Amino acid sequence: MPPDGEYEQSPQDWAITTLFHSAEEDSLVAVLEVVVCLAFVHGRDGYLQAFADLRRQFPKLG
Repeated sequence: MPPDGEYEQSPQDWAITTLFHSAEEDSLVAVLEVVVCLAFVHGRDGYLQAFADLRRQFPKLG
């Protein structure tokens, strides 16, 4: 991570990265990687809402 805390990848780059991570052989690793990418796609101002939406869509996981 750069010193100022800003990431150099755009949300679109993170979305593409998510596609690659979703193909991981281990499904748990794939899900965790996708959730991390979800946070980066939504950025500092949106990741908490994205996690709340994720919990709402999958209530048994939360």
